[in-house]
Amino acid sequence: MGLLTQILTLPLAPLRGTVWVLERVVETAEDEYYDPPPSNGSSPI
Repeated sequence: MGLLTQILTLPLAPLRGTVWVLERVVETAEDEYYDPPPSNGSSPI
């Protein structure tokens, strides 16, 4: 059944690819936003 589903939904492949890319972009942006900034190793004193 999986192969048949893939064949029947083949015209939607570009849309699925676009959604996948957008999910990765949002995931990366959230990771960068919520992670603390990297330390440069120097002491503030």
